[in-house]
Amino acid sequence: MNEAAPDSAGSGIVIEKVMTLSQSEYAKSIAAFAGEAAGQAAARGEPVTLPAGAGEVTITFTKIEGFSFSGLIELPRARVVLEFKNVRQAEAHELLHRFDIAFQRGGG
Repeated sequence: MNEAAPDSAGSGIVIEKVMTLSQSEYAKSIAAFAGEAAGQAAARGEPVTLPAGAGEVTITFTKIEGFSFSGLIELPRARVVLEFKNVRQAEAHELLHRFDIAFQRGGG
């Protein structure tokens, strides 16, 4: 799920994604996306704030109920929110594109 909406201050964009990943998978992908310090913060459950153009983006991870296939397989799920502050739409779009690439998983 991707939703874009102005934040409460009207100065930013909020993107919410429901993703199938654990906190450790999230931390590894954040490290690949933004560096080891960001990955370590993500592993500790802390929000990750990164520069984005003239502003910043804060990325938060919240574990939500997993998804089960007939009780045989359980997949972890999370709500990942990217909150852009004082970032131009084109810069936010570019960062979101790089984020999506960093979190892609192979399939067959």
